[in-house]
Amino acid sequence: MKFPTMSFNMLTFWTGLTAGVLFYLMDRFYTFFHFIEKEWLLPVFPDWDAKWLDQLQLLFVICLISILWAFLYKSLIKKWESFIPGVLVNVTLLLLFFIGSWLADAAMNPLKLEAHTVISMTSLFILHGAFTGYSIAYHEPYEQDSETSDAL
Repeated sequence: MKFPTMSFNMLTFWTGLTAGVLFYLMDRFYTFFHFIEKEWLLPVFPDWDAKWLDQLQLLFVICLISILWAFLYKSLIKKWESFIPGVLVNVTLLLLFFIGSWLADAAMNPLKLEAHTVISMTSLFILHGAFTGYSIAYHEPYEQDSETSDAL
């Protein structure tokens, strides 16, 4: 079977962008159905609300962070050729987020959260890490080489 090919940098970019969009959509799904009890992604600015333009800006920021995370994953963690390091790093980032929220006494104090919120946020970060890690670690069928570069 012949797979479509692209450069590894473009694959990393599209992986990060897709992971960011999926992360945002899953967060909206979790928040809508009250799996996550608060709007934890929205910044706590006085003039920030949940209007569509603010949500679009939030989506842009999440996608940008996810693209940067994908390139960082590619350059530092890819050598293990498994998606498990991506999952572990994302769970570590979630723990750092919880510790930072607790130390800053933010609107979402992890000590006061219900269990379903912690489980939902953990699953969200695990899914993001698994998607990014798997897409970048197992890239060989989609990579450009000298034989298939003429097909483009």
